Amino acid sequence: MSERKERSLFWYVLPLFFSMPGALIAYFILRKDDPSKAKNCLLIGVVLLAFYAAYYVVFEIMLRMYEFS
Repeated sequence: MSERKERSLFWYVLPLFFSMPGALIAYFILRKDDPSKAKNCLLIGVVLLAFYAAYYVVFEIMLRMYEFS
């Protein structure tokens, strides 16, 4: 059996800077050593991806409504 290791809080930086790809990398590295931190990193990546997608959609709609040409 593998023992559970407490990993550094700096693992949260990976999904913050790289969104979903960073979250997936952190998840697969941390999933056996610290499963709760791995799930939290994945959640951060999903939330950021949803935020970025909503941000893009809103501003795309705004640009189409007020076409600047």
